[in-house]
Amino acid sequence: MKQLGFSLIEVLLALMIFSLSMLVAIKVQTQSERQAQASHLQMQAAIEVEYAVAAIKSGNNQFLTQWQEAVAKKLPQGKASLIKKANELLIQLSWFDPVSKASTGLSYAVPISNW
Repeated sequence: MKQLGFSLIEVLLALMIFSLSMLVAIKVQTQSERQAQASHLQMQAAIEVEYAVAAIKSGNNQFLTQWQEAVAKKLPQGKASLIKKANELLIQLSWFDPVSKASTGLSYAVPISNW
């Protein structure tokens, strides 16, 4: 007798393989979105550092409070500080990274002799 169509086991096996493939695809997409969010926050921090450097080099000494408020708005739990050392100015930013679920940061040293 010749069999027509698929058996129930073949159909169930195909559905199981398809379901597992979809679960893997969803997990990869979720991880990709989280990494994109972390990259976006890192980029925002870099832009804020560049803004601070430009403001300092232009002689704008009144920018600090506004800059710190902007960092607090743009980065989750964002904090910004300037630390003056002997021959450099250290710009530090910190924020909460939702991907790693930890605080992270960025530091940039600007030589004062360049001004």
